[in-house]
Amino acid sequence: MILEQEVSKYIDNLRGRKAYEQKRSQKLGFKSFEEYIEHKLLKKLGLNNSVKHENKSLSQNKNIKKDKIAATSSCSCCSN
Repeated sequence: MILEQEVSKYIDNLRGRKAYEQKRSQKLGFKSFEEYIEHKLLKKLGLNNSVKHENKSLSQNKNIKKDKIAATSSCSCCSN
C-alpha cells in the first residue's frame, strides 16, 4: 500500500526514538519494525483524511447557520 521509500525515510528520521519505536512494535505484536511503521503512517494518513472531511462539513454548517440568522432577523431597525 504505502511506498517502502516513505517507510525507510520515516525510519531514518527517527534518530533517538528508533529504539523506543522498535520496543513498541514488539510490544504491540507486529512481525517486523517496518510493518509497524507502515501501520503507523497509514493510521496517520487516515486521521488526516477524516479531519479534512470534518472541517469541510463544519464550514458548510456555519454557512447554513449564518443564512438562517440573517433571514430570521425582522426587527424594525434592520428592515429599513
